Amino acid sequence: MSLPNEVISILFIMANKLIRKLCMLLIATAFLSCKNDRQQDQHHEEVESYQTITVNPQKTTIHTDFPVTLKGIQDVEIRPKVNGFIADILVDEGQKVSKGQLLFRLFAPEYEEQLVQSQAAIQSIEAEMEEAKLQIEKTKPLVQEGVIGKYELESAQHQLKNKTAQLNQAKSVRKSAEVNVEYTQIRAPFDGVMDLVPYKKGSLVSSSSPNPLTRISDISRINAYFSINEKQFFDWMEKSGGKSVSDYINEQGEINLILPNNQLFNKKGIVDMVSGQVDPKTGSIVLRAIFPNPDQVLRSGNSAKLRVYEKLDSALIIPQRATVEIQGNRFVYKVDGEGMVTSVAVDLWDHTPSNEYFIVKSGLIAGDRIIAEGVAGIREGVKIKTTTK
Repeated sequence: MSLPNEVISILFIMANKLIRKLCMLLIATAFLSCKNDRQQDQHHEEVESYQTITVNPQKTTIHTDFPVTLKGIQDVEIRPKVNGFIADILVDEGQKVSKGQLLFRLFAPEYEEQLVQSQAAIQSIEAEMEEAKLQIEKTKPLVQEGVIGKYELESAQHQLKNKTAQLNQAKSVRKSAEVNVEYTQIRAPFDGVMDLVPYKKGSLVSSSSPNPLTRISDISRINAYFSINEKQFFDWMEKSGGKSVSDYINEQGEINLILPNNQLFNKKGIVDMVSGQVDPKTGSIVLRAIFPNPDQVLRSGNSAKLRVYEKLDSALIIPQRATVEIQGNRFVYKVDGEGMVTSVAVDLWDHTPSNEYFIVKSGLIAGDRIIAEGVAGIREGVKIKTTTK
């Protein structure tokens, strides 16, 4: 039996109302469930526990690394003073040499010839001088007896003076020839280490040759040159209390050299020079540290870093893991007496006492309490339980 159309219409309307009521009931149930979940999450956050630390001033030592240029205490080019062909190379590249040791011998026969000629000239003039002296001795008594006039004696004396002058000139020529001959024997000017030798036996060399015969370095000690900016210089001057900047640096701690393999050089240095001028192009001031190098581990031209220490009497130090970086800025989470968390931006020193800590320049004061670690998931405004580290 079919129902009348009016009854069907009424039943359809009632079904729609029932469906709408069921949907509203489901939405309300879901909303209450989410609210309860948020309340439970908030309650969970409120009771979550974090370790905190109180920031207090303390003494520490920081360090700054500077790139350095290393040079031996002497680095000298060895060049010939006369022209000649290399006859002998008596040392090897990289060899240790002693002061006065013969390194190269040049073939320059013209200087030997000049020496022989000058010696012959001296002998000839000395013989003529002897004759002049004999002439004076023969003439003196004749003049005294009036046999001959004074002119003969004066002429003989003048001849002796002339020969004496010629002898002095000849001796000067011989000395010059001896020096030139000696210059063909090229010796080490000091104890050191040989550099490369770009020439071979038979090469023609002179004082104007484009390359030196070699270089010798005295690396028993090593000079390390580094630069600081004007601000750093005046900061150290202010802290030095009237002492020199070099004395202030040396009093702060040992000067270390960090080798290219990141190992510390086994000898300590001191800063012994501060340049008297500021580079107008860079605004930098050059300083020099000197290191003993008895085993000759360091060589001129080595690359390295110089580590300079500085003592701080009052510094606010925080763990690096207590900070979080957001868009290039560092933040910490400060906790008040009620356990409420607030994010605070901090300004940090470029220099650190170690790779695990920062020194706070501004943003925190002594007595502030911050979360010590695990800050990645913290949100500002939450309430936490705290434990002291």
